[in-house]
Amino acid sequence: MKRKVRAFIFFFAILACALSAAFYLGWTQYKVPQGNIGIVVTKTNGVLEKTVSNERFSWHWHFLIPTNAQLRVFPSNPYRFKKIFSVSLPSAELYSRLLDSNPDFSYRFDFDITLKAEGSELVRLVKEMNAASEDDVKNYLEKEADALSYAIGNEIVKEYTAGDKQKRIELASRYQDIISDCLNKYSVNGIAQVVSVSVTDSKVPDMDIYEKASEAYRLYLDKVGESLVEQSRSQAEGITRFNQNLSKLEMLGEMLRKYPELNSFLKGTGKISDALNSIENLE
Repeated sequence: MKRKVRAFIFFFAILACALSAAFYLGWTQYKVPQGNIGIVVTKTNGVLEKTVSNERFSWHWHFLIPTNAQLRVFPSNPYRFKKIFSVSLPSAELYSRLLDSNPDFSYRFDFDITLKAEGSELVRLVKEMNAASEDDVKNYLEKEADALSYAIGNEIVKEYTAGDKQKRIELASRYQDIISDCLNKYSVNGIAQVVSVSVTDSKVPDMDIYEKASEAYRLYLDKVGESLVEQSRSQAEGITRFNQNLSKLEMLGEMLRKYPELNSFLKGTGKISDALNSIENLE
């Protein structure tokens, strides 16, 4: 009887140890530090949709199979980026050289962009881009910040260029509206969460001066074109006269071969041009 009791106790102890080990191996909650998010990646089921956090109990059987699963841990804090968007108007440098003041016909916008990825966004990053570390997430978010600054900057330039003088003056007060419109489009396809976007500094060209410089350059090109046409006409006339004189010389040579006695006439004229004029008169 005592032997059976010992065997039962021993079996129960082994079972308890096995269950404890299984529980410990599959318990993922404690592996995620406070303020972080864990993503379970398995060989059997791929990337699991449900995230792991320190505040919520989680246990995954996938870790009971050796080398089958791994837990990727990412900070959930947002990342702040300073981005600069700059672009010049067409032929800006050329037009600037036409004016004594050498004005700058370019745009520049300084953006302060804060983004973050958590929950479903991190799952997508792991699935679609195989993100494995904080650097991977930060690098992706920085690329998103680049894309956002480019899209918003282009939209501001578009509105500034298309607007009249009054709208250009008022445009600075509409930056946030333009940003909101761009963020609405981004939220449809973007992975990251946009915490905030703002324009901290901006510089825009004087469109009135730019348009005057453009018109002045157009007039200059018109004059250059007219001059080139006149030069071409003069050159064409010169080529025509040359060809005519060449034809006359060929005729003169042919006549001298047929009528050698004309050599004395040519010597008498003293100038080939007089001889050519004489041939033209004979024609």
